[in-house]
Amino acid sequence: MACLIFTATGRRLVAEVAAFSDADVDTLTHAALSSERLPTTTTLADGEPYSIFGIGPSLAQRTMRWFLAVAGDMQTFPPAISDAFGQLAAIAALDRARREEGRLVRREIADQAVALIEADATRPEALTRLRQAGVDPDRPLVVVRVVHSGRVDLREMVRTVLSDTLTSFGGGCVGCSAHGDIVAIVNTEDPDIAPILRTRLSRLGSGIGRSRLVVGVSSEATGLTIDGALRSARHALDMSRHGTGPVTVTAGAQLTSAVSMLSSLPDDLRRSFVEHVLSPLLEYDRRADAGLTDTLREFLANGGSWNRTAESLHVHLNTVRYRIKRVEELLGRDLGSTEDRLDIYLALQSVPRSSATGAA
Repeated sequence: MACLIFTATGRRLVAEVAAFSDADVDTLTHAALSSERLPTTTTLADGEPYSIFGIGPSLAQRTMRWFLAVAGDMQTFPPAISDAFGQLAAIAALDRARREEGRLVRREIADQAVALIEADATRPEALTRLRQAGVDPDRPLVVVRVVHSGRVDLREMVRTVLSDTLTSFGGGCVGCSAHGDIVAIVNTEDPDIAPILRTRLSRLGSGIGRSRLVVGVSSEATGLTIDGALRSARHALDMSRHGTGPVTVTAGAQLTSAVSMLSSLPDDLRRSFVEHVLSPLLEYDRRADAGLTDTLREFLANGGSWNRTAESLHVHLNTVRYRIKRVEELLGRDLGSTEDRLDIYLALQSVPRSSATGAA
């Protein structure tokens, strides 16, 4: 009988008795994630019914579970067939638990590697830890950053599904960033992995409710240029935040603007530019915690619209006007000038977002 064991992203886990198309897997994953309860049934495009069973603890997050799909309606299965597939599901559950134990062991190493790389990618211990996490910095690599928008409590779910998605690339290093997103660093001979991520992660749309997954993918890099890849992925992630679907993936190759060129500059040159343009503002915010930097970022993101900026920050229009005027005073710049606005915008791309929006 045709059957399939698969994850929420559609990754196949056993040899297939019958070939399943991507459309078939889309249908099966949608039914597995959106049904009120499991087991459930669905019908493929050819009219063939399939029964879907959950594998592992039923209380686990749906997007983190495995599933078993069996050709036919489970209501018509003879007892011997039902027992056989029950045993198969139990074996798969044991295998899943074993893999999970291995993943938990590697998780701490991955977190340390990501922290060291983000702090200073040029330190020898950073690249050493990256190797221990399963990534060869001398080979081509890509950085992927993912945020579950609105649900920071589900970072572990994001880590799990991203690890699952990248398994076909060798898994790589998947860890938590200090900025709140999940960072994956993976070796690949094909830098254009964004379409694959888009296909697999989009299948999660049925299981994440009204929240969103936003994803940024860097251009190809190596250990020597991984810092630029981290920035490229972060800029791509920021672009994805403007998407509207449940899953938005933006690749670094799509960022053909001056932002991309800035991210490829050497660290010392980029830091010098930021210092020259923004140092009075950043220093003022560090001392006064006034939220001026975040207000400025929103103001530019909204095309200089006072009203849209006030709405996005949930503050009064006059508050925005006061803050922007204060920014201009501190920087000695005119935000009505295209040249000044461009300098400030580019410099902001190298300044991490704060965890708060700023004072109201």
